[in-house]
Amino acid sequence: MNYQTFKPHPDLAALVKCYWTLEAPAQKEVQRQIILPDGCMEMAFILGDDIKRYTSEDEFIIQPVK
Repeated sequence: MNYQTFKPHPDLAALVKCYWTLEAPAQKEVQRQIILPDGCMEMAFILGDDIKRYTSEDEFIIQPVK
C-alpha cells in the first residue's frame, strides 16, 4: 500500500489542509480497514474498484453510490 500526503498551493492553504493519495494493489483476500473520523471534510476520487463501507459485521454499502 502506498499512502502519500501533499501540501496545497499557498493560495488554497487557508481552505485545504492537504491532499492525499492511496494506492493499493489488487488482492484476492480483502482486508477491512477502520477509518477514524478526524473532523475534516474529505472529497474522494475513486479511480479503481468501488468501496464497500460496512454498516455492521456483515452488511455493507457500495460506494460510490451510482
